[in-house]
Amino acid sequence: MCIRSLSTILFCLACAVSSAEDYTFLWWADGWRGRAAEWHKTLNIQTDCYGAAVDVEKPALLHLGRIADPKPYAQAVAESNDAVNALTPADLRLSVVVGGIEYRCVGAAGCYEDEANFPVRIIESGRLVQRADILNVTLKSDQGQVLDGDGRVELVAGPRQLHLLLEFAPKSELRDVDVVVALTQEGKRVDGKRHFERMAAGERGVAGLVWPRMHQGLLMMT
Repeated sequence: MCIRSLSTILFCLACAVSSAEDYTFLWWADGWRGRAAEWHKTLNIQTDCYGAAVDVEKPALLHLGRIADPKPYAQAVAESNDAVNALTPADLRLSVVVGGIEYRCVGAAGCYEDEANFPVRIIESGRLVQRADILNVTLKSDQGQVLDGDGRVELVAGPRQLHLLLEFAPKSELRDVDVVVALTQEGKRVDGKRHFERMAAGERGVAGLVWPRMHQGLLMMT
């Protein structure tokens, strides 16, 4: 499956159920150059159904949940970060497991001179969909070993659902590989996982989740 085909599928899924009242917003919680007190750059998502806060440097989900009293489009655009910050904390675990050894996503290799792609790349932004990705993520084991390959995290936000994807392509052949996206909230964990008996160098594997339905979204790209 090519990247263009995947983009079309994600766009259609994100916008599948929409109405004239639906909306999506994407913005920097502390401004383009700002950081929160915890020293992370946070990207906020808010729709007429849910909200999310994403630390793009770890990367990690800070908050995710339904908005109890969503405002109309014209009022919501003027709201502060409070509606998103009040949502339930979330734990997003992104990893690639090779031969039983887990390599967790612990950060992104920022290139701050390339402002079009770092710290996050905005792919699409409109009233009904927000799509962005975090490039060059670092995957590291508990022993400190870095997995050699190209990884990225993608977010696709529609009015009703948030799609979370991890894509990884190894630099050399790997065997017995799992690409895993796991989301934990309030003690409940759901995994989206794709298993590969063999991954050739440059072969792209994608695993994902769809929230709030929490379906596993399993995709493969070569």
